[in-house]
Amino acid sequence: MRKNEQGLVGILVAAAVAVAGATGGSVYVEKQRETNETINSAMSSARESIEQAKVEATEDLPVINPGIISILNNESNYATFNSLVDMAGMRDLLASNAFTVFAPTEEAFAKLPEGAVDELAGNPERLQRVLSYHIIPAAYDTRRLSGVDTLPTVLGDSLGVKSAGGRVQVNGANLIEADTRTANGYIHSIDTVLMPAE
Repeated sequence: MRKNEQGLVGILVAAAVAVAGATGGSVYVEKQRETNETINSAMSSARESIEQAKVEATEDLPVINPGIISILNNESNYATFNSLVDMAGMRDLLASNAFTVFAPTEEAFAKLPEGAVDELAGNPERLQRVLSYHIIPAAYDTRRLSGVDTLPTVLGDSLGVKSAGGRVQVNGANLIEADTRTANGYIHSIDTVLMPAE
């Protein structure tokens, strides 16, 4: 083979090697890209599964509502009622079992004659009677209330219950914010202070 032909063959061989190397590199890069995409997809799926598991675990946790006393403490519209409960020494009672409390609002107390609240506060026995008349020794939401005509109170006397058109009254007092669920019962705010018979 002449020298110039040998040179041409050498050039062609070198070119072929270079092309093969380039092609092999491209295949490697493509394979690596596909591997990375697979890994990233798997990691993304794993993260989604973990987040979903967290959501499901949270949904399965029981919802723990605050107790009656906690609600009374933190609702400004029950400030007077809560203060009277404290004066009457009835906080432990309301934290002990399941109750339904008909809690007069601030506006309800404002409807009483002037000095009536101070008079109650100064008469512990009368105060306990009045407050006990607002407490039912069982948990009643409005659905259960609509199925009864009377409710025995902690005092022993009963309240009359009337239900019509989705509205509930107890002894003529309107439930204006009903079904506040607590850890140990229900609170229904009412627009009138209930007074037991003497």
